[in-house]
Amino acid sequence: MSKDLLELSRKRKRRRALFKIYGTLGGIAVLFLVILFAFYYPKFRISSITVEGVAGDLADKIKTDAESILSKKYFYIFPKDNILIAATGEIKSMLESDPRFDQPAVEKKYPSTVVIKTALRKSWAVVCREGSENDCSLVDRSGFVFAKAPFLSGTAVLKIFDKRGENNFGNYVLPAGHFKNLVLLVEKVEEKLDEDIESVALKEHSEAELILKSDRRLIFDFELDPRIALENLSVSLSSELAILKDQIEYIDLRFPNKVFYRLKD
Repeated sequence: MSKDLLELSRKRKRRRALFKIYGTLGGIAVLFLVILFAFYYPKFRISSITVEGVAGDLADKIKTDAESILSKKYFYIFPKDNILIAATGEIKSMLESDPRFDQPAVEKKYPSTVVIKTALRKSWAVVCREGSENDCSLVDRSGFVFAKAPFLSGTAVLKIFDKRGENNFGNYVLPAGHFKNLVLLVEKVEEKLDEDIESVALKEHSEAELILKSDRRLIFDFELDPRIALENLSVSLSSELAILKDQIEYIDLRFPNKVFYRLKD
């Protein structure tokens, strides 16, 4: 008799344990279905993609590429076009992989819109590797190399020849501070001398040469404050060098308190 009661008690415990397991699994399944329903609920599915900053075919391509990303699923289950979990990071990464785009941003606008904001970089100069006029790229005002370009003659576009032999496509041609100094030097030298700069030669050890249209050269070091170099240039050209202006081959402005120069042979 006692054995039967013991066996019955064990069966009841096993049955209760199974009920708990089935109940937990059922609850998880119901919760999963509720969550899945929420993710697929039409009100939270992205129905509009807006592109700002660019227009035409390029804007259409950006929109098409974004739609392709959003049409996929996380883990083959959860839709990437649900506004709550929208793959905005993937869209931003897609834009950042194209160096033509400047500071892209992707924003969610509830309940069902994604706004893509970007702009095309504007060229400031053409940078070419020394000795290879077929290997040229556009560089913007920040020094970022963003698009291939043909070699351009004349002074309509500033040419930068990189004698270091580096390939900087998709990166910065110089550290940010150095390129900022280069921009300042180019603009101020043309203003002070009233003469176009034909090209810039980037050399090792943070040095550069500005080649003027008259074929004179100005030698700079980006580590030196460009305002000091420009002041030294102004002082030198207002002194004895003013008389020898047309005979100058180069002026060396790499030093804070000295100016060196060489005359043409």
